[in-house]
Amino acid sequence: DDIKEDEDASQVDLDEAAQEELSEKRRREREARAQALTLEIIGDLPYAEVKPPENVLFVCKLNPVTEG
Repeated sequence: DDIKEDEDASQVDLDEAAQEELSEKRRREREARAQALTLEIIGDLPYAEVKPPENVLFVCKLNPVTEG
């Protein structure tokens, strides 16, 4: 009986961890869509779902004064 209860408890922990991970993933996706829409509105992107060509490498140099 104790083994069964331990297995059930570990399964609940896994379910909670998986649920938390899924929730975080959804939050990041919503945030990315909102940022893309903002860039579309201000004219930096032609449309929010734009993707770079497969053969393009993006390289940027960050301003050392800015914080991330």
